[in-house]
Amino acid sequence: MLQTYVSFHRALDVAPSGTLRVEVPVTALEALQGLSGRPSLPDDTGMLFDMGTEGHHQFHMIGVAFPLDFIFVTSDRRVDVVFPGQPPGLPRIGSLARWIIEAPAGWAARHNIRPGTFVALP
Repeated sequence: MLQTYVSFHRALDVAPSGTLRVEVPVTALEALQGLSGRPSLPDDTGMLFDMGTEGHHQFHMIGVAFPLDFIFVTSDRRVDVVFPGQPPGLPRIGSLARWIIEAPAGWAARHNIRPGTFVALP
């Protein structure tokens, strides 16, 4: 997996309200595994999935042992929706997105991430 940073801004010309160090799956197997099999996720870390094209994408949490915030980002690099504190074993959630970011539960609220927030992606 690759590692990089993603930052969130209320406006393009302001300091970030939050920055995550994210892992980016390179292979289909890495993407399928995601965060499953890990005991926890350290604060200010997460995973970034590039879906390749904008569309209605769905995610699940099978095999993930801790709750997550899901942040769906559209092709204009704005947050479309945040699904906060999704529990382990969640069957499926979905929304319009090009990128999907998984963060520790509560991270999005602590950093005031909401629809319309600009996302600086690699």
